[in-house]
Amino acid sequence: MNIFSVLSRHVDWLGQRYQVAANNVAHSDSPGFRSKEISGFQSTLDSMGGMELTRTSAAHMSVSGDDSTMPTYETAFQNNTDVSHSGNDVVIEKEMSTIGDTSRMLAFDTGIERMFQRMYMSSVKA
Repeated sequence: MNIFSVLSRHVDWLGQRYQVAANNVAHSDSPGFRSKEISGFQSTLDSMGGMELTRTSAAHMSVSGDDSTMPTYETAFQNNTDVSHSGNDVVIEKEMSTIGDTSRMLAFDTGIERMFQRMYMSSVKA
């Protein structure tokens, strides 16, 4: 597993996190709708196994694991105490905060990926 695999999985997780939060906002006026949240990324990291170096030479440490299977992320109902008269428990402020955090994390991931790609390209050209 390499940094690009981890970043790819994190970006996928962020996309699904954004989708769940956007769905909550879209149903904020639906009677009886219960908001959901996605499981933390830590569980995905745990399922990916330990981080090891990429093997580019027989003298390097071996790489274990298979990056070909993409995980599905669990969603669960949130434990919101603010429930409207219609039974809806979406808190718009919380969902908008989640969307903003997700956007910032995505920008951070993109910056890291760009930096590692530049480092990789520099090492290949040298």
